[in-house]
Amino acid sequence: MVEARDSQVVNELIAACVDGARFYETAAREVEDSELRLLFREMASTRETIAEALAHKLQELGHEPDVSGTLTGRMKQFYTELRARLAENGDQRYIADLETLEASALNDFKLSTHKVESRRVAQELANHLATIQLSHDQLKALKQTRLDRI
Repeated sequence: MVEARDSQVVNELIAACVDGARFYETAAREVEDSELRLLFREMASTRETIAEALAHKLQELGHEPDVSGTLTGRMKQFYTELRARLAENGDQRYIADLETLEASALNDFKLSTHKVESRRVAQELANHLATIQLSHDQLKALKQTRLDRI
């Protein structure tokens, strides 16, 4: 059975993924570049998929997923500040800030993989860590490519 601490860690990651998906959806509506719109929609879908998979894993292990109120204050504040800053900036700002967001998510998943006691939960997190790493790498490369054009 999954310990309550493991459940809390996973629920925080679920909440972060749900908020991340919402933010990517907002970014997709706001950017001018059609390729970025598509990319951000794909990343929103990826975050939703991860949140659903983690919620399903918790249910399998006898815990109820809870996406309300478990997001760490740091992540909530980051999303709020990011939205406010992006309201007045262009596509490049979205890319740069979302790359920072992905770096933070990557770090959270890495730390959480080591925090949990259940090997099954750690393996599930590690599987999603690879996806988060790919998203981060993709945004980092896109950011650099766009900066090189300037």
